[in-house]
Amino acid sequence: MPYKLENNIPLSPVKSGPVTGPWPWPDMGVTQSVFIPAFKGESSAAMRKRVKPYAYGKKHGRSFATRWVEKNGKPGIRVWRTK
Repeated sequence: MPYKLENNIPLSPVKSGPVTGPWPWPDMGVTQSVFIPAFKGESSAAMRKRVKPYAYGKKHGRSFATRWVEKNGKPGIRVWRTK
């Protein structure tokens, strides 16, 4: 799996990558999260459309939250499974 699942990362407050799929959504447990780096210049809205955790969740009865964050100086989104 190209992404490392992480446990107990607090959900970041709402603020006003270069590998694409397969996404780890089926393997994620509630409270697990994954960081997905952004492509250079990619916006958070574009990333959410690219990785589509909400579409997967709706189809499979799961809920996800995303936040634009930085990890080791690299921008991207962190996706949490919330339900």
